[in-house]
Amino acid sequence: MNRVIVSTASRHKSPDQASGHYYVIDIDTFQIIRCSEIIEPPHREYDTNPRGGVRGGKGIFIREDIVVLSNSSAVYIYNHDWILLSIISHPSLGGIHDLCVVGDQVWITSSRNDLLFCFDFQGNILDYYDFRKMPEVLHDIKWKPKPYLSDKQILSGQIDFRDPRTHDPNVSDAAHINGVDILPGGDLLVSLGLLIDTNFSRLLLLKKWMVEKGIWKKWLALNRVISRVFSMKKKMHSDMVIQPARAYSAVVRITENRQVKPCLSFYGPTVPSHSVRVLQDGTAVYLNTTNGEIIHFSPDTGVVISKEVLGIKFLRGVRQMKNGNLLVGDHQMLYCYDHLHNKIIDTMQISNDPDEAIYDIYLMPDDLALPPISFPEHHKKFADTTTVKT
Repeated sequence: MNRVIVSTASRHKSPDQASGHYYVIDIDTFQIIRCSEIIEPPHREYDTNPRGGVRGGKGIFIREDIVVLSNSSAVYIYNHDWILLSIISHPSLGGIHDLCVVGDQVWITSSRNDLLFCFDFQGNILDYYDFRKMPEVLHDIKWKPKPYLSDKQILSGQIDFRDPRTHDPNVSDAAHINGVDILPGGDLLVSLGLLIDTNFSRLLLLKKWMVEKGIWKKWLALNRVISRVFSMKKKMHSDMVIQPARAYSAVVRITENRQVKPCLSFYGPTVPSHSVRVLQDGTAVYLNTTNGEIIHFSPDTGVVISKEVLGIKFLRGVRQMKNGNLLVGDHQMLYCYDHLHNKIIDTMQISNDPDEAIYDIYLMPDDLALPPISFPEHHKKFADTTTVKT
């Protein structure tokens, strides 16, 4: 049986509603064989972002001995019988999006503060990269953020980025570190999903001010009038028919001797790009969510091999199957996609909830048991025995 596990995030959910699930899907029949409720992150009630924010299941990683799942605040490590082995959580680790395991180390993206962390399984910080302090890596796109945190603040967890009340993401999140994967030789590929320059930063601050003053909804209503009068089509992920500012997305490569090198960048995104994934042949794909485009590129040369429009709603989540085809998420839809011939082979709608969208996808080993139906209930039996850093 060919099975995958898919994490989802549901927008606009109140704190008393589940904000995401894990679906186990039989790829041979495209049937759902298990739907599990995620563990909700703390402080959801204080998240003012109605479109996603801290909600939902995030990155997944599975190997022959462990299963690793995450929400926006913590990483959970299980064995193949779903016995909880440990929990990784730290105040400086906030807005988790993606992760990968290398030996006994877990690399985790922290999108709330532009950090990439390396933890051991006991939750100790082994290493980290602060992308605010290396703008020279992306000097060609004129990204010049100001340093935000000192090393002491990061290591001590002076600011709890798991709690939305402690910081302003319009200031703390300038690169949106939201993807990580490992190349065959051991180098890491890291997604900088949305690099905020001065113009885009001003737009975000203006939007925040308009929301606080109660003007934002009136501005969106005006955009709808303009759209009707001039028969203009709004952007895929924006309520504005005229986008006043755009940003960059980029992928960097981190070598085993800690060199950080630019790999791929492009201008135009209005929402973060997602899901950098290494393929069997050593090439990689990256999802330009703004355009619904899948980019196939060489991590060695940075050369784009192909670019194809695939998504029509919100392209996020991609994983290569054993036969070489890709599974790609587009909001509620799961595509089986032949990237060599630009052909969608099969499609599946995984949810009837219009607010639920695919986040990550991972192949399941044959010996992996089905996950518990409710992770919150499942975790109660481990409450007093599991290692967790606070």
